[in-house]
Amino acid sequence: MAAKEHDIIDTGITFASGAAYGMTTVAVGQPFDTIKTVVQSSGEGTAAATRKVIAESGVIKGLWRGSLPLVLGGTFMRSAQFGCNDLARDALRDSSIPSFKIGGVVESHIVLAGMCGGLGRAVVEGPTEFFKIRQQIVAQWSYREALSGLGVTMGRNTGLFSAFVVYMDLLRPYLGDSPFVYGATCSNLAWLTVWCGPGVLTLRAATACGGESSRYTPSTRRRGVD
Repeated sequence: MAAKEHDIIDTGITFASGAAYGMTTVAVGQPFDTIKTVVQSSGEGTAAATRKVIAESGVIKGLWRGSLPLVLGGTFMRSAQFGCNDLARDALRDSSIPSFKIGGVVESHIVLAGMCGGLGRAVVEGPTEFFKIRQQIVAQWSYREALSGLGVTMGRNTGLFSAFVVYMDLLRPYLGDSPFVYGATCSNLAWLTVWCGPGVLTLRAATACGGESSRYTPSTRRRGVD
């Protein structure tokens, strides 16, 4: 019973840590994500896209456009990936499912738990990312389109987070005890492993009904955002 209570506390701490990470990411990284999304959807250069966004809506409202969906959903999606990974790892550890070395390198349970973490994040991130991108490029949207690109998100996240936990397991002996160096290195390696996913997701969410690619322009407006 004590062990189970300890697992519950650990899982709660994991969810809380992920939530804090999610809110910090929005506060610090949203301007970069906004410009990236506008560049991907419009084909403009970074400098031109930045000037256009600021001229359209100002620094705060423009660069942090689309923050609300991430503050509401992003907190849960980032805590979900770590929490679901921990829950899946504990369930696999206590189950009769055998673990084996994939390629003689990494335990299969680590990969499966990472995939569960990625799926847990995708369930929340799919709709959240859709509304965030539509706000960033100032495009029309409807709630029935909220699951647009969910398949891409699920595929990307299962690969991304499983790659992250695999790198964490493999590089633990070599990167020392610094959480920043350790986490940043594994995160960047995971992104490099599945780098094409975010671009595909952005283009899917930015595509308007009928297959036409949505273009960001200062005169573009949509109901329910501004």
